[in-house]
Amino acid sequence: MIFQSKCYRHFDNNPREIYQDYYVGNMKTHTHKLQNNKGKFEANKSNRKPTNTIAGYSIVDNRTETVAQQKLKAIADRGPKIKHAAQFKSIVNQDHLQLKSQAPSVIQRVTDLKIQQGPSCWLYVLEAIAKSKGIGTKYLSMAMAAYPTSEKAEKKKKKEAIEGNEMSKRAAALELIVEGCTEMVAKLHNWKVGEGGRRANENIQKKIVERYARQTLHSDASVSHINFDNLTERVNVDFVIEEYLKAKKRARKLADIVKSGDAPELLLNTGAQMIDGNQDENDVHLSLSSQTFPNYVSIKKRFNLTMEDMQNNIVDFTGRNDLEMRNTNHAILLDDYDPSSKLVTYKDPNYGNIEIKITHLQFQKMAGDSNMRMLPFFPDGNKQSRMADVRD
Repeated sequence: MIFQSKCYRHFDNNPREIYQDYYVGNMKTHTHKLQNNKGKFEANKSNRKPTNTIAGYSIVDNRTETVAQQKLKAIADRGPKIKHAAQFKSIVNQDHLQLKSQAPSVIQRVTDLKIQQGPSCWLYVLEAIAKSKGIGTKYLSMAMAAYPTSEKAEKKKKKEAIEGNEMSKRAAALELIVEGCTEMVAKLHNWKVGEGGRRANENIQKKIVERYARQTLHSDASVSHINFDNLTERVNVDFVIEEYLKAKKRARKLADIVKSGDAPELLLNTGAQMIDGNQDENDVHLSLSSQTFPNYVSIKKRFNLTMEDMQNNIVDFTGRNDLEMRNTNHAILLDDYDPSSKLVTYKDPNYGNIEIKITHLQFQKMAGDSNMRMLPFFPDGNKQSRMADVRD
């Protein structure tokens, strides 16, 4: 929380000495102001309304970020979806927008978006949002690293349907991760009780864990989250087993949550605000101005980055033609919106942490012929995100 006062400032040197210099040097000015204000104080004293406030100190959380979250909660509670920003102008008023533009900047957590594994953009964006809000995601990341291909997820979904278990494709993918973690733990246990474990005193090599991961999880990316000895590249096998059991637990919880519905909305536990390609420009601006960041956004069109673009940490696409956008069914991380310049900053899980900057009108074009959904993250209250259910 940020507190501002004309009487306070930060001292890098000796605070006591500078405190004395500061107030002694300004004592005359301070006394003069008190004399001038005394008459005003006495004149207004009789006009003051009585209050039932107890004397003392109180702190009111009126930060812009908090105000915005409270208003967005009110919006989400009124209905599952709000299609146009014009529909809630009465809720998010111009006074709030002016306050937001005039308020001092607040340091936000930096988002860390990993490059997606398989058709899992939705999960990688959600993980980055959760981590930026202080939610531990190590074991979720281990599970994500085993995300199957679209073909395997579709095959699993059809198989479950035949057996009478209807589920979404995303839930089917998570079920495959659970099964893969189970097989991984079994392989590690067999190594422990076998000849390899006895000879190595149950300290398994990293390369063996990587091989088992490729066999059971179809990728060894999850192994990067396990700490091995720097010199020997070994670790006790029971520790590795425990790590994969924790990853399996997170995948199991995710699968149960998203089994019968829209995964992002279920995990963020809120309705979506919509933007479509035919909305008024001012409505688009108002919608973006009222968001909390980072934010989950589903899109139908997007810019592709070239190899040259990917050499940069920040890519400015404000001069690119909208016709260069390609059709997609994708999720991006909305990192920020500057109301004064009307510039959008987002990250694409296909490219990881590269910041892409576009105008608010280019952002609107990403809705394609349909619309785009914007889903905020609420850390508490009746709209608290369920990403907390899979924290470390």
